[in-house]
Amino acid sequence: MTTRHADRLPRLLLGALGGLTLAYLLVVVVWPFCHMLASGGASSVLVLGDGYYWKRIGLTVLQGALAALLCGVLGVPVAWYCFTWRFPGHRWWLRALLLPFLVPTVVAALAVLSLVGHTGVLPWSLEEGFPLLMWGYLFYNLGLVVWMSYTALGRVPASSIMAARTLGASPAQILRRVVWPVIRPGVLAALLLTFLFCSTSFGVALMLGGRFWSTLEVEIYSLTTMQLDLGTASVLALLQCLWCALLVGLYARQERVLPLPQSGLPMHWPLTRLHKLLASLLMLLVSALVLAPLLALLWQSLAQGGAGYRLLWQDESWWPAVGNTLRFALLTLPLAAVLGAVLARVLLRWPRLGALAGYAPYLVSASVLSLGLLISYPAWAGSLALLIAGYVLLAYPFVTRNLTLAWRQLPPQQAQAARNLGANIWQTGWRVVWPQLLPGLRVGLAFAAASMLGEFAVTLFLQRPEWATVTTLIYEHLGRPGRTNLLQAQAAACQLLLLASGVFALIMGGRQRA
Repeated sequence: MTTRHADRLPRLLLGALGGLTLAYLLVVVVWPFCHMLASGGASSVLVLGDGYYWKRIGLTVLQGALAALLCGVLGVPVAWYCFTWRFPGHRWWLRALLLPFLVPTVVAALAVLSLVGHTGVLPWSLEEGFPLLMWGYLFYNLGLVVWMSYTALGRVPASSIMAARTLGASPAQILRRVVWPVIRPGVLAALLLTFLFCSTSFGVALMLGGRFWSTLEVEIYSLTTMQLDLGTASVLALLQCLWCALLVGLYARQERVLPLPQSGLPMHWPLTRLHKLLASLLMLLVSALVLAPLLALLWQSLAQGGAGYRLLWQDESWWPAVGNTLRFALLTLPLAAVLGAVLARVLLRWPRLGALAGYAPYLVSASVLSLGLLISYPAWAGSLALLIAGYVLLAYPFVTRNLTLAWRQLPPQQAQAARNLGANIWQTGWRVVWPQLLPGLRVGLAFAAASMLGEFAVTLFLQRPEWATVTTLIYEHLGRPGRTNLLQAQAAACQLLLLASGVFALIMGGRQRA
């Protein structure tokens, strides 16, 4: 095969995969969106004139904004102190803060209830409502803000810090004029992502919020499955898509202006005793909010000599649920990897088009996605193909984002040097590009796998009775009265957390770095 033909084939292959990807997005995203527009047209006037739904919208936005604000107030200072102090074990502590992000929403809600619920570890309990809901949001997203802010600090050039010190700038001036302009895009991206996740939350809002604080996600679920009012549900879904589109646009803009990683800040930033005391208190508070619920969940699952585990393992529905959970994740990952890789490449060549395709799933939450698929393809309801299509749509953005970041950091001179030495496009890709993209692909697949193992909303909407997963089984046990069912739900939640963490570590291959 000549070099010319060898170079042409990858382009043809990429074009074919790009066409299939476009067709998939048209079928799973665009057509359901258009169908919801048509379905909701007749109900739009009634819905928009109903104060009840505007109250739901206002409460949803309020929850997302307040959760993002609290995560920023706590997370950014903690990331700063952790990066500059670098106390022994800080890397492990940072990794532990990411555990809730691997936890399914059902497990997150159950963990908070295990600490401060009616039968919680602490002597005082919180009722369903706003305080418990905010704790659930902080538990789920605070570690993400700390991690992304910590990563943003690694993009500050050490040379700029040293130059500012040489010119006599005070630490406060360096923070305001040198550090903040560099980390601002990363911090804003973290807060926007937190706002998006909280305002489109389903499992946490369903289990912790109560009726008064229910979000649009919960309202859409109620209208679809209990009231069978698909027209009103479609209008609410479209309204949610509009503000999600605004948030995603702002998030993508911040992602585009992120600077490349630098050598980092000097290891020994001057911290006074007061600063170290404040840092210790903040880290203790963050640990209490994020890690204490997980420890409480583990502790309560072991109550009565681990009776919950024994009962669960004897339950005939447990092992099929585990099998379904693993099967759906295994079917999803290869498709998400291909789709995410193709869109990452498109994102590099055509940034605006690629951003629209790469972040399209963020425009539609899991409940909205499920509603759109049910309305558009009623004949496929209860089919495995429709369920996996929904899973893939939620999984591939993890791959797209991490591969895009890895691709942007590739030195263009390396590939060109390989071509100048006679390597064709296959050899260049395999020996030069692929080894440098592999870590990004691993990170994306690891987060996608953990997310799919704990997927709740899509499964709840699109599953068949025999397709129960671990998350839906937990929800069923929580809906039944009795201490025994609670113990089984807690035991199942701990095993799901262990499973998600194990799969995450397996895919990462022990190479993750803080």
